[in-house]
Amino acid sequence: MKIRTAILVLACVSLRAQDANISRMLDAKLNISQRNDFCYALRGARSPEAVAAFSQALQSPEVRACAARNLREAGAVDQLKTAVTGTDPEIRAAAACELGALIKPEFMELLAKTARDPNLIVATNAVQGLTYYQDRSVLPYLLNLAESGGMAGTIALSRAVQFAGPSVLAVSRRLMARRTSPCAWPPCVQSVT
Repeated sequence: MKIRTAILVLACVSLRAQDANISRMLDAKLNISQRNDFCYALRGARSPEAVAAFSQALQSPEVRACAARNLREAGAVDQLKTAVTGTDPEIRAAAACELGALIKPEFMELLAKTARDPNLIVATNAVQGLTYYQDRSVLPYLLNLAESGGMAGTIALSRAVQFAGPSVLAVSRRLMARRTSPCAWPPCVQSVT
């Protein structure tokens, strides 16, 4: 009986501490370091209240990175998927990277789609999310992105090269063949006479 009571008391104390940390993480009156300390103290929390607070904290640039990581560690996949399709590019970027860090095959297509985002930070974070995958099943997504060109395509090709397959070489050759002029890339100034 004493053990059950002790466990119940510890659980109550733990919930109160979690509630206090949530309040402090969201308190805009505290400085960035303090808010991040409280966010970090919540790392590993999986309660519905904590997950809701992490989702809310994504709106705050001061604790966004910590909150996104906490969502990943809490296994809050739905919240991350919602965030990656939202309107704020900084939230989409943070969510894309954390979604990729889960390394679940079902997210590869969403990450590849997000890697085509017009916002370069979102696109590169989505490609970064794809780079966490060590399995060759990510290769078609990386090669497709590589053929699109741009910064995201370059990052995707850089990761695809690590798989050292013939398809990577074929895509690389096609990309090199696209360069029809010595001034195609990088941009250079041609003299006018």
